[in-house]
Amino acid sequence: MTNELKPAVPTRVAMSCVVDLAIRRGMRISVHDGQETVLSKSADADAIQAAMYSTDSETLTFWDAAELGSSDHKQGWMVLVHDAANTGLDCVAEAYGKPVEAIYDYFQAFCDRLTVNADGTMLLAKQD
Repeated sequence: MTNELKPAVPTRVAMSCVVDLAIRRGMRISVHDGQETVLSKSADADAIQAAMYSTDSETLTFWDAAELGSSDHKQGWMVLVHDAANTGLDCVAEAYGKPVEAIYDYFQAFCDRLTVNADGTMLLAKQD
């Protein structure tokens, strides 16, 4: 599944939604920058955010923390593509795995409800 984001949605705000939700659902996240895994199976939201955005694309792999060490603990992944200037998220190029797709759906709904005003303040519209 691929989807363009609204240009006004700040990347780090939107992705913190994904990271926080995954951690709350008992997942750990690895960050791969296209050449190497720069962070492995972490539940530290700040460390995950710090490991992101170093290249023009990256893959987040989501792991079930309760089953770390078993062969079935990978829950899926998201491939993120950043804009040419690496200043924002251009799109989520792929989301795979039912638990990750559910997080993606929540993330997209969050982005759809978020509005950024000209002065930089953000408003989150109420759900219908």
